[in-house]
Amino acid sequence: MSDTADETAVQIVVGAIVYDAHRGLVFSGTSKARPSAIPETAPISMSLNYDDRSVPAAATFSWLGAAAEKNAGNSFEIVLPLPEHSDQPLCSVTCDLPDWLTLDPAVATFLAEIFPRDNKAYDAMFVRKVNRFGDEALQYFMARQLSQSFTGKRAYRVGAAVVMTYKAIEINDPVLQEEALRHVKMQLLHVGDCEITNHPRTNREHLEVSLLCAKWHLELSLRHYDEFFSTLEHCRSLAANITNYFTPAFNLSMSLLGTSIFDCFLDYGAVGAA
Repeated sequence: MSDTADETAVQIVVGAIVYDAHRGLVFSGTSKARPSAIPETAPISMSLNYDDRSVPAAATFSWLGAAAEKNAGNSFEIVLPLPEHSDQPLCSVTCDLPDWLTLDPAVATFLAEIFPRDNKAYDAMFVRKVNRFGDEALQYFMARQLSQSFTGKRAYRVGAAVVMTYKAIEINDPVLQEEALRHVKMQLLHVGDCEITNHPRTNREHLEVSLLCAKWHLELSLRHYDEFFSTLEHCRSLAANITNYFTPAFNLSMSLLGTSIFDCFLDYGAVGAA
């Protein structure tokens, strides 16, 4: 067997995916060796699969850094641009990979079902933090799709908007925070469609408090101070009508503490003095 054949027989594994709002889905990995037979860059054919159609997409494989650089020369990425706007969620991605490239099993599983189609799939993929795949930005991307398009329980769309909020704050991206705020406001209009249950992920009272708590976090982060104080007051008025304090207690306590601090500032004339 030739040296070239030996080199191309090396399996390079895609071990991670992140979401980049400007570039799309970015696959990455590190190879122990950098076979010379594998090109510096290479096109990769993929398909973006939506509910009723598959769209051909062109991704680009490229090595990062120079081969002579320690470690950096063996790292690579594959950039898959995504449409800026779509009326349907991205459900899965199909990859037509060259022989020398393969997917880590966890990555392959995620790409096969990016968007849960029903309540059972949502339960398995997204209800609990420990089951969510990827970093903060990828989870933001998934949550945005769910908040916008999930057709199961309304409570699950509400929960996705709350996840959007805290991921946007963790990423510290004002553009994503403004987008998350729009989703939170949208879900507040529909939270009344949820039921009163004994579970925090579906109980209407808990979800409304969670949305308001997420809302004031975003408003504070974005320095929308008038809206921030107004949301805290909304939380205080809502507290008087809660029938079961057990599940919303933590978020409601934070909100009420915020209103108490605000009242102290008012008493001392600190608010508006500047």
